[in-house]
Amino acid sequence: MKFTKMQGLGNDYVYVNCFQEKIENPSEVAIKVSNRNFGVGSDGLIMINPSKVADFEMEMWNADGTRSGCAGEGLNICDECGLCMAGEMNAVFNFRIDTIFAGLKLRL
Repeated sequence: MKFTKMQGLGNDYVYVNCFQEKIENPSEVAIKVSNRNFGVGSDGLIMINPSKVADFEMEMWNADGTRSGCAGEGLNICDECGLCMAGEMNAVFNFRIDTIFAGLKLRL
């Protein structure tokens, strides 16, 4: 599985581009990659998924394997990941990101 680990303001997450990768059991993967002794070590797993209502969906999982809605710094970094993927998404710089709570509009 290809991933990117990014941190900001004391939080770090493992990001997976699910336009290219597939994760069958995200809860289990979140626990494994978040382990700071035997895994990559992170506060959680963020999957950047295709979305029918936005440019992409941010699916966030906590280090304990529970689903999370959104985290400010996780969202900020997700937006940066979206910018890196922009070549695959028509090079937009105004992103619509779908989350478990709502769709968000971000501008870089």
